[in-house]
Amino acid sequence: MLALALSAFFVSLLGKEMSITLPLLVLLREWEGGRREGLRWLRVPAAYGAVAIVYLLLRTAVLDVLDWGGAPLWQRVLTAPGILVRYLRLLALPSDLRVFHLVPLQESVASGAVLLHLLALAAVAVG
Repeated sequence: MLALALSAFFVSLLGKEMSITLPLLVLLREWEGGRREGLRWLRVPAAYGAVAIVYLLLRTAVLDVLDWGGAPLWQRVLTAPGILVRYLRLLALPSDLRVFHLVPLQESVASGAVLLHLLALAAVAVG
């Protein structure tokens, strides 16, 4: 049954790259399940992670792409908290829905937007 699920996961990666988040969701589900005896509970999330790694390696080889985006990695990392806050807002209050969201890249850790978004994420995490 696991082999069938992993095969379906691989096919879903070929259709929609957003499904790359499934290993993390499986890991969170296993963690939440509370059945953590030793490291056996990591078996299924690790299998999904292995399939994701194989997909990423094949994608890199086929597309001959080593650069994962136009902006430098540090700018994308600084921009990520703002994107997460925006998605959480859309989850709670689905207004201003669009297919494409224009998100300005953040340039500095000390910028007000980055600090505000990190503070908002910390508040959500604490509860």
